[in-house]
Formats: sequence, C-alpha cells, structure tokens
Amino acid sequence: MKRRISLKRALTLNFLLVGIVPILVFGFVAVTLLENRLLEGLEERNQLLARDIGEETEQFLSEIRLDLQLVGKVYADRQILKPGAIDRYLEQTVQNSQFFESIYILDRNYKIVNLGLDLQAASRREDYKQINFSSHALFRKVREMKRPSWSDTFVSPVTGEPAVMLGLPLADGFLLGDISLGRLSQFLLLYSQGAKAEFAIVDRNGMLIAHSNAELAIQRINFSFHPEVESALAGKDITVKGQHHGLTYIESAVRLPVTGWAVWVGVDMETVTAPLRNLRNLLVAFMALGVALAGTVALRSARRLLSPLAILGEGVEQIGKGNYDFRHQSSGYKEIDRLAEKITDMTQDIEDRETSILASESRFRDLVNSIDGIVWERNYATRKFSFVSRKTEDFLGFPVESWLNDPEFWANQLHPEDRETTISYCRLMVEQGRDHGCEYRMVAADGRTVWMKDLVRVVYENDNPVSILGVMINITRQKELDEELLRSEQNYREIFNATGDAIFIHDIHTGQIKDVNRAMLEMYGYTFDEALQQQINDLSLGSSPYSAKEARARIRQAYEQGEAVFEWYARRKSGELFWTEVSLRRAMIGDVERTLAVVRDITDRKLAEEQLKEVNERLQLLIDYMPMGCMVLSSRFTVDLWNPVAEKMFGFTQEEMLGQSMRGRILDDEVWPMVEGLLQQNMAGDMLVRSENANLTKDGRKIICDWVNTPLKDSRGKVVGVISMVQDVTERKAFEEELHRYRQHLEELVAQRTIELEKAQDELVQSERLAVLGQLTATVSHEIRNPLGTVSNALYLLRETMGHDQLQRLQRPLELAERNVQRCDGIISELLDFSKRRELQTVSLDINAWLTSVLDEMPWPEGVRLDVSLGANLTVQADPDRLRRALINTISNALHALEEKDDGGQPHLEAITRKADDCCEILIRDNGPGISEEVMERIFEPMFSTKNFGVGLGVPVIRNILEDHGGSVRYESQVGVGTTVFLSLPLSFLAE
Repeated sequence: MKRRISLKRALTLNFLLVGIVPILVFGFVAVTLLENRLLEGLEERNQLLARDIGEETEQFLSEIRLDLQLVGKVYADRQILKPGAIDRYLEQTVQNSQFFESIYILDRNYKIVNLGLDLQAASRREDYKQINFSSHALFRKVREMKRPSWSDTFVSPVTGEPAVMLGLPLADGFLLGDISLGRLSQFLLLYSQGAKAEFAIVDRNGMLIAHSNAELAIQRINFSFHPEVESALAGKDITVKGQHHGLTYIESAVRLPVTGWAVWVGVDMETVTAPLRNLRNLLVAFMALGVALAGTVALRSARRLLSPLAILGEGVEQIGKGNYDFRHQSSGYKEIDRLAEKITDMTQDIEDRETSILASESRFRDLVNSIDGIVWERNYATRKFSFVSRKTEDFLGFPVESWLNDPEFWANQLHPEDRETTISYCRLMVEQGRDHGCEYRMVAADGRTVWMKDLVRVVYENDNPVSILGVMINITRQKELDEELLRSEQNYREIFNATGDAIFIHDIHTGQIKDVNRAMLEMYGYTFDEALQQQINDLSLGSSPYSAKEARARIRQAYEQGEAVFEWYARRKSGELFWTEVSLRRAMIGDVERTLAVVRDITDRKLAEEQLKEVNERLQLLIDYMPMGCMVLSSRFTVDLWNPVAEKMFGFTQEEMLGQSMRGRILDDEVWPMVEGLLQQNMAGDMLVRSENANLTKDGRKIICDWVNTPLKDSRGKVVGVISMVQDVTERKAFEEELHRYRQHLEELVAQRTIELEKAQDELVQSERLAVLGQLTATVSHEIRNPLGTVSNALYLLRETMGHDQLQRLQRPLELAERNVQRCDGIISELLDFSKRRELQTVSLDINAWLTSVLDEMPWPEGVRLDVSLGANLTVQADPDRLRRALINTISNALHALEEKDDGGQPHLEAITRKADDCCEILIRDNGPGISEEVMERIFEPMFSTKNFGVGLGVPVIRNILEDHGGSVRYESQVGVGTTVFLSLPLSFLAE
C-alpha cells in the first residue's frame, strides 16, 4: 500500500521554502539600509553626546559658582559670622564640599585675610597665609574683577589632578576657590560605560583635563593635534571622520562658552559596524541555499497534489446529478482521502433525508393545524392561497375550501372600515419584500366582528420571492381589555392633571421619578420625557439643606411616618430658583408601593413674608429713631408699644410700661377723664384727635406735652387701638408764658427773644436732623459694614494665596485698600457714636495712669515729639472706653493738623493733666497751623469738616462724651501758633 503523507505537511514545507527567499532578500536589504542609517545617525548622536556632556559640565561649573557665591553672601553678612569664626566656616565648607580643595579671602592688596584648607593641606596653613596672589595667573588674566572669573587649568599640588581656580569680587576684596576637576573624569567614565565611546574635556590650551580613562587625564596629554578640538576651541562645533593609530573614528567637539574649554567625543567605526557586516554575509549564504531548495520541492509537490484532486472533482459532479454510487480510491494524501470519505457519508445522508422529508410533511400539516392561529400560505406571483389551517373554521366559521378556491376571499371578509388601508399596507410591504405585522377586523360567518393580528413573512429562493407565509391570531379579547384599560387610564389622567399642584410619583427605594402631572411640567418647564430623566439634585438648589441627601431623608420620614410636609428650595429647567411647599405620602399605586409628592409654588407667599418682615423692620427703625415719643394703646388703653423717645421723655422704660395703663404713671387722676374721653373718640372712629395737657415723669416732674392720637385698625378696618404721638412742649410753653408776661416790653426784648427762638428752632431742626441721621446710621451700619467685612476677608485671602513676587507687586494697592476699609469703618463708628447715646459704664480711674496707657497704645508718626506732663494725681468716675474715644479723637485731630504744618519747625504735641477748680482737666496742645475764627464758630456743628475725608462728627462726638460725663470741652487756638483742647471732668461726677 502506498504510504500516505499529510497534505498540510506537504503544503507547509513547500510554502516555508518558498517564503524563505523573500524574507532573506528583505533581511539583506534591511541590513544594508540599517548600516547606512546607523552611520548617518552616529554622527548626529556623537554631536548630541558632545553637547549633552558640555551642558552637564556647564551645570557642574555652575553649581561650583553658586556654592562659592553662597560663601560670599555669608561672609558679606556680618550678622551671621563673627570675625573669629570665618576661617572655621571656610574649612568646614571645604571639608563638606566635593569640589573645593581650598578657599581664600583676599584683601584689595591680594593678601590672604581668611583661609579654608582641605585636611591634607591643613598642616601648611601658615605657609599658605604668606602667599601673595598679586602675580597669580587669574589676576594677570583679569585685571579688574567685576564678575565671576575662571583661571586656566593647572595641576593641583594637593591631589596631583587637574584643577582650576574661580574668583569672585567682594566689597573689600576677593573670594577665590581651588576646584579639583577629578570628578569630571568620573562623570565621563559613567557616560563611556553605556555609549561605547571615548570622552574628553580639554582646556583652552588643548591640555587634557578630564577623560573617560582617568589615568590619561592625570598625564595632561595635549589634544590640540585633533583638528576638530582645535576647531571647537576656535568657537566652531564640528563632527568629522578621522584616522588615529590606524583606526577610523567619528569625532565630535563642542566649545563651553563659560570657560572656553572643549568637549571631545570619539567612536571606533569598526567596533560599531562589525555585527551588521557579519549578519549581512550570513543572510547572503542562506538566501542562495533557500532559492535552490525551494524551487525543487515546489515543482514535485505541485505535480503530485493536482492528480487526486481532479479525480475527486469528477466524483462530486456525479453526486450533484443524482448518482449516489460514488467510490474513491486512495490518493496518498490524508486530507484528500478524508474529504472523499466525508463526501461518501454525505451522499448517504442525502438519500436518507429525501425519504424522511416525505414522511415529515404529513406530520407538519397536523402540527400546523394544532396551532392556536390561522396558518396560511399564498403564492407570491398569483396571490392564491395554497394552504390554510383548520383554525379558520373555529375563529371565523368559514371552511378551508373557501380560502383555497377564492383568491379574493380574505379581502372580501375584511371589515369595510379597515379593508382599504389594510390591503394597501400589506401589498406595499409584500412588494418591498419586508416581513411585517398588522391588526385589522374581519366579519365572521355569523356576522361577528373579530379582531385579528396577522404576522407575515416573504419567503425567498435564489434571491427571488416565491411565497408568502403568515399566522392570524385572534386578539378580540385583548382589544376589549385594552379599551377598558385605556378608559381607566384616561379617567386617572384627567384627575391627575386637573390639580394645580405639581405631583411626582417616586420609586420609594431609589427616589427615581416614575410619573408626573401636567402642573409639574408647567411649573418646572420640562417635557414629560425630560421630567422622568431628572434627579432630585436637578430639581433642587443642590446644596445643603436642599440637596439629594436631605430629600432622601424626607422620603424615608414619609415612608416611616406615612407623611412629611416641609418647605423646599426648588430649581426650574431655566435655572431659576423658587420656594415650594412639599407634601410627601406613602401610597400604593397598582400593586407597587410608591412615594407621592405634592408640590405647591409658594414663591409669592415667601416674597410677601420677606416684604412684611422688611416693612416691620423699617417701621421699628422709624419708631425707634423718630424725634417724638410714640406709643400704641390697646382697646383697653394699656400700653402695647413704648419707643426710646418716650422712655427718655417720661423716664419709664418700655418694660415698666408694657401692659400698663398711663393713668397714675404719666397722667394724674385730674387729667385722666379728659384724656380718656379723647381716646374714646378715636375708638369711635375719629381719625385725628389732638390735645395739650400736663403729664408726670418718673422722677415726679410735671411737663406739658402735645398729643396727637389716631385710631389703629386691623386688616378688616376694625379699630383695635390708638396710636399716640407726643412731644414735650414745656420749654415752648414757658417761652410763650414769658413772652406773654413781657408783652409790655416787647420792643426792648424782641431782639433777644428772636435770637432765643431762632436758637430753639435750630435746636429743634437739629434734633430732627439728628433723629433722621440716627435712622440713616442704623441702616448704613448694617448695609455697609457687611460688604466691608467681605472686602476685608477678600483682601486677607489675597495676601494668603498670592506668591511672594505677586505680593511685592501688589503690596501698596493692598495696603491702600485695607486703609480705606478701616477709614470707612471708622466713619460708621463715628456716626453710631454720635447718633446713639450709650449708657455709661463708669469705674474709678486714676487719670494719670489711664492717660499713660492710652498714649502707649497709640501709633505715633515719625518726627512728632510728644511731651507728657502729669500734674493731676486725681481719681475720677468715668467710662474708660467712651473717654478713650474722646481722647483719641482729640489727638487724631491734632496729628492731622501737624501734618499740615509747613513752617519747617518740628511737630510738637503736649499731653497735660491738671486740677482746675473742682474739675480734672486734660490738655492736648499742638504747634500746628491753628484754627481760624470762621472754623472755630462751627467747630461743634455736626457734619462740618475742613478735611477732604471723614464726616465731621469727631468734635461733636467729643462734646457728647464729655457732656455725658457731666464735663465739657473747650478749644483755644491762634492761627500760625497752634491749638489747645481742654477736656474737663468733674471730680464729683457719679454716673447713674
């Protein structure tokens, strides 16, 4: 029997031999190109290596220069080193340094002042100190040293290795450092280990100072015979091929700009290209052998393979014609023989299947007739039914023969309303060859309307449609259920969308939105599909306490307690934020437990609440700072409101009067019946009732007051109380009585009384102005101090976050901004101090000790001389903080006046304490420009100032504070000489 081999093996061997030839040819070409590319890249790499080493060398020398400059800075700063510690510092620097062999500090005569030596040369310290460096090569090279200078290289007497000296100028001499260049050879050795090249560094004279072979560096070989080194020393970087000692080198040289040295890199070409030459020769030999072997094997394999394949092809052709008596003889190839066996088995299988198909057809028809649907088949070309299952008799009551005999039977039984659209749609889908499904109504044999769902498929053979298959399913019951469900859904939607509140239905566990009503879409601005995709954070402020975390906590609360109602800050699709009231409930929807959220827009309500709060605050400010007494009386005439002016006028506090009747407190029994009658008129609806009567104060005084009463009504117009406005007119009545008594002498007194009336009028106007100022100040202090605090915090953050360089550039603008913030805050404090009198917190003060502490705390400008004379060893009762404010205002005004002094004399300020009569006086005297008479007349006038900043309340605040203490303030000034301020405190003053 002929021995068989594997077809895979034969083909594999053949293709391997044929494939080797192009691979070898490609390898040969690649090696040749690689060799050329290597030679091209070698010159570039050499040049880059030389530059890299040059940069590293420059960095090496730069580090040395920086270290020596640091020594120079330490030496120059006399606060760091004492004179006796300089030598020890220099020695420590040399011993800790990897570069320096010695460090010298010379004076201007080039003699050594301080010296630091290596341990090896420490014993020769005295010898070194005798050296005069005036003839040193470094100073011959650099006559006048103004910047770091390098000497030529030399052999170190300490290590015997190449060295160089670096010199730096000092304010009183020079700083020199001897640097060993031995580390450069170690550095080049590291480069040579990975680069297979030689590296060298030569000085300006061409002498070798560092080499990848350290022994050559010590020999100080002259490298100037290399043309490329000579070119680099002349300032031209170069890369060339050169012959040295019978070898070909690629050499590169570059110049170091700082020192004028040169870096040389050389690579042996034979060593680099030897592996490529060997590989190329080996590839040529393999290529010749592979060509011969591949050709022989390919010819034999092709001849042997084609013969059995041709015989097998003839046998397959006979099987295709229906001749199943196929027999195949062995070919000698495993794969071809196995293929023949498979073809024989396939022939038998085809015979068996033809027999079984005929038997299965009968079973298939029975199976189709058992399907719960009308299975049908039509010819594609004629549209005639070729098969219809027996279910047609159950569904529609028509026999199968009705379908098979009449091609138009199906179309005729369609419901008249569905016939045209159904036929058009099905015809279009079939003509396009697309599978489809449709729903329509048919009329049964007994007249019933039956809903059918038809699933249709077009069958193709050889890409041509041959038949149409389909299944009709009775969906009448399903349609009835769908219609009932649709009616229920419509009813639910009408109720769901009828409410004006937004409604959300959430998953109780994940919080995902499952459904929303129309009001939600209108309120938030989303479409229905968009709303279902939103998360809780998208519909909320997104930050605490209105974030998803808090919302999930509310949902859990509703789940555990059944209900949760709260206010929520919501967000529309446009980004607008608005207030809502949310009611969460746990609810069963179908068979699923959900969270039902009902959301109501309460933006208008919140706005109204804010507006009401703002109105109440303004009303309270108006009541507190109005210049008249104000009180609100209930329907029983008890006090519900009592403003500060009423407290001051009658002496009773608000706590003492709230809920109490005015009878027996500010109205005696004689006046009360008349006042009660007037109040009854208000309660009866009279809009304005005015009276003038006597009233009592807490301390028993009797004053005359002018009363204006109006009714207080609620929102329904019902009178619920009385608002009373009262003004003390005792002084005015006294003036009127006095005028009446002196009516006979009107001509003599008219001028005096006119002045007094004008003064009273001015005081009244001033009082009203101050009341308005008080109201304005309260508002300003609230509205301005908050932004000032924000600005101050922002300036602090700027200082903390800016870099040093930025801070230096912006230092002055930042200081200007901070100073103006402080100035604005000071203005607000002055307004508050002046507009609102504070209750004094008095203690016993040693006036001399207190004055000394205040002066010590104050910052004093340069050039101002301060003299203090403490002549009063007295103790007074005073509020230290309020009195301190008065003193600081006085001194600040004096310092501002001294800033305007232009006569060339030294600014001078005196602080004096003394006893005058029964008072303790504090005198603040300056030698400034003085105060003119016009200004002196208005100096105590509020809001008057001669400066271009401030509000003009400094002096009025001083007077208020001193008067609150029972004292006074007095100014004496002479233009061109100076000003003296007298602050007087009574020794007998006791604060209430």
